[in-house]
Amino acid sequence: MLSRAALYYAAASVGGLMVGLTAVLLAQIGVADALGVAIKPKLELPWLYKLMVWGGIWGLIFLVPLKIKPLWLKALIFTIAPVLALFVYFVPASGGALFALDKGALAPVYLYAVNTIWGLVTAYLGRALGADAAAN
Repeated sequence: MLSRAALYYAAASVGGLMVGLTAVLLAQIGVADALGVAIKPKLELPWLYKLMVWGGIWGLIFLVPLKIKPLWLKALIFTIAPVLALFVYFVPASGGALFALDKGALAPVYLYAVNTIWGLVTAYLGRALGADAAAN
């Protein structure tokens, strides 16, 4: 169990990094603006570090023994938990509106879509690292 937790933590930390890099890229190429979403993160190491640590912690959700197939669907379902926490706790705690609606009407959809990268990276990298095999 400990090795699975470590593998999923590592995979999810990479997933957090990928979310951060993707969010910055989408902001720079104008996708957020085109969707009317006022989310424009800057590429800063403390922010990326925070995404990696929280991504790793949330990656432990992949230890829940649910047999969901295919793997991409499991990733999309498991992404709901950290995004919901973002919408109802972290954004309001930092002064934003519930569900980040102060950032635009499509902000909830945009944030979920960007964060699905975390779930997909965690699921597939976790499998590649052997986290699924370590369960046996």
